[in-house]
Amino acid sequence: MTIRHWLHSVALICFIVAPLGAPRPAAAAQSPNVIMVLTDDQGWMDSGVYGSKYYQTPHMDRLAGKGMRFTNAYSASPLCSPTRLSVLTGKYPHRLGMTSPVGHLPTLPADRPLYKAGQKGAPWQAYLIPDSRRELPNNVLTYGKMFKAKGYATAFMGKWHLGKKPYIPENHGFDVVVGGRGVPGPPGGFFAPWTNKETLPQSKPGTHIDDAITDEALGFITENKDKPFLLNMWFYGVHAPFQGKESLIEKYRGITDPRGKQKCAVMGAMLETVDDNVGRLLDQLETLGIADNTVIIFWSDNGGNMYNEVEGTTPTNNAPLAMGKGNIHEGGIRVPAMVVWPGKVKPGSVSDAIVSTIDIFPTMLDMVGMKEPGHKPFDGISLTPVLTGGELQRDKVFFHFPHYVPKPFNMSASAVRQGDYKLIRVYDRDGDKPYKYELYNLAKDIGETNNLAASMPEKVKAMDEMITQHLIDTKTPTPPPNPAYIPGSYNPITGEGDKSLKPPMKESDEPVRSTIDGWRPGGKSKIDAQAGHLVVTSPISDPWAYTKSVPKVEDDFVVRVNITGETAGVGQVFWVTNTGKKHFHADNAATFKMTHDGQAHTYEVKAPAKGRLMQLRIDPGQAKAKPAKIDWVEVVDTEGKVLKRWDFERK
Repeated sequence: MTIRHWLHSVALICFIVAPLGAPRPAAAAQSPNVIMVLTDDQGWMDSGVYGSKYYQTPHMDRLAGKGMRFTNAYSASPLCSPTRLSVLTGKYPHRLGMTSPVGHLPTLPADRPLYKAGQKGAPWQAYLIPDSRRELPNNVLTYGKMFKAKGYATAFMGKWHLGKKPYIPENHGFDVVVGGRGVPGPPGGFFAPWTNKETLPQSKPGTHIDDAITDEALGFITENKDKPFLLNMWFYGVHAPFQGKESLIEKYRGITDPRGKQKCAVMGAMLETVDDNVGRLLDQLETLGIADNTVIIFWSDNGGNMYNEVEGTTPTNNAPLAMGKGNIHEGGIRVPAMVVWPGKVKPGSVSDAIVSTIDIFPTMLDMVGMKEPGHKPFDGISLTPVLTGGELQRDKVFFHFPHYVPKPFNMSASAVRQGDYKLIRVYDRDGDKPYKYELYNLAKDIGETNNLAASMPEKVKAMDEMITQHLIDTKTPTPPPNPAYIPGSYNPITGEGDKSLKPPMKESDEPVRSTIDGWRPGGKSKIDAQAGHLVVTSPISDPWAYTKSVPKVEDDFVVRVNITGETAGVGQVFWVTNTGKKHFHADNAATFKMTHDGQAHTYEVKAPAKGRLMQLRIDPGQAKAKPAKIDWVEVVDTEGKVLKRWDFERK
């Protein structure tokens, strides 16, 4: 008998012996249950209660009506793994050396420095990029460990992305684990079967993974309804790959955002599935009569994705915030956050207090009456004063994201938010000055459009000193200068500089890239020639290959490609012309639906290009480590004439 079947029997008995939804008798009062809901890549505007006129999220709206909604809530990082670490530890992630979402990669030696001797960066990068810790160490205190020690039943459901074994939820206080491994997204896609057969239920094909983990969560809640429990409900949605239930996708194709901002039907479907499962949790608590003794904390791990393309548009739109996931501007770090604390928090209340994911752990302890450990391990503070109608004694919050990331247009930076002002220290030279600065008054300029740095030098100086002291306090090294930096060289993030400026390079420094019929691997992808196929794989969920050996074609053309694969998501074709952007960009791309059944399929993609074709790129799906086999590629003109065809053999 499975746990769910057994729990169904328990639920039936409960229905017979007690009125449905009967509240727990006063004599049975106990420490409150705690549910920590974390969504993945949900932007600040990605729900009805936060202002979306496109996404329909009645249960998130309902959650806000039960508790307090925060309008100035932040994730500690614009990317997932560091934020997740901050949630569990109450610490800034850079204090522990994690600044990048690398929880799926092999662990580095503990004594490896963040910056290596002799390290060099690209010529346009003024400062070096650190290695990032890839795991949440097992000797670090987490709330899972404290709640377990207090006698709580503990469970972790969903995405972990904080290390491979032995750095798993079981070693951080969680006894029941569903999912909870190092993968960055749903293992094998959102729909069963999944590649993780160890800790995920083997549901019938086509089952949505967030439905499946919610099934398990409902069972856990039912089993532990008579004793205090801690449930981490960390949904896989709405991270890539971009897959949704077809019925919901069709629903959103018939909806128009009156703001004209959000229009991705797939994202609408993904968000609604998460929302439906939030509703199932709320319903179960009410049915079991334990809603009044259950705390719910809801947060997103970073801002909405604005850099991928799905069916010709970005996955979401964070306007009026600037930028999105992977960027230190508001769209990457300001997120939805709500707290339900029955009898303590005024239902439907709204707070503009500045709060962060580092505050979740100390807040939880306060709510359930646990004392903080004597050595004061938190960077965050308890939010209970503001939750109960008082003021929050907070002066500032910090962010440290020392990575140059072209796709979301992020320059390596640190930032501080103090009151209405936010200062970004950009790790880029400003003439003879070591850094560039951006200063914004967010109360008047939420979109970060008016940089006040030049007109308020004293404010910049004071807040920059805060960043310097914070990095010292957290033992975080300031990025050192890049010895290979060449001032004025082309910067692919800003689009500024001279492409002809290149550093002197030894022959041994020249990167070796495999070439097959003129095609090369892109990003972290690998390519190989197998039985007349170009086989493309990637350790992350974005395999792609590109070529500069393109035919002479002006303006519009068509790409035909034959692909055999068991990847996931959609495929994409990108192009570069002599008149547009000089790098691959979503403005010059087209998306095509793929069939992922292991059989060969031919796809025809129209490319509305402007100018002479210079480069061509194909992304054959969106699944980590799964091979996509490209049998052939053709470039065809608008009259159907084949201008060039590739049949792949290694050259």
